[in-house]
Amino acid sequence: MFDPETLRTFIAVAETGSFSKAAERLCKTTATISYRIKLLEENTGVALFFRTTRSVTLTAAGEHLLSQARDWLSWLESMPSELQQVNDGVERQVNIVINNLLYNPQAVAQLLAWLNERYPLPSFTSPDKSIWASGFAIVRRFFTGYRRHGNRGAGKYL
Repeated sequence: MFDPETLRTFIAVAETGSFSKAAERLCKTTATISYRIKLLEENTGVALFFRTTRSVTLTAAGEHLLSQARDWLSWLESMPSELQQVNDGVERQVNIVINNLLYNPQAVAQLLAWLNERYPLPSFTSPDKSIWASGFAIVRRFFTGYRRHGNRGAGKYL
């Protein structure tokens, strides 16, 4: 039902507003795109698009699926790498403690960006929330995949 190819197809149709443009983007036939969307709607039991002769637009259910589909696809595509990291012994969570006397928001942001690039699997946390408060805008700029500890969603914990 939600295999990667179907998610890519759904996202392409939603973004282009057209089965034919989605087919061009994905190097598929329009019939293939239409068939995948039809199966997706049949399997979910809901219409995901309003169709006209010239375009398609998302229904409320389609909007909801689109809001999740990109994250799911990203998660599916990153899983082999994450599993390899687990197999190689990479920790799933890293707790960062920084001396307030030596604290530099720019340096912390660069450190987090480097850690995230090198080790995308672990979540990075800190018991001292003031570290994030004073330099959060800078950290956010460098560390694009962030989330507050305890919230669901893509990204790393801060």
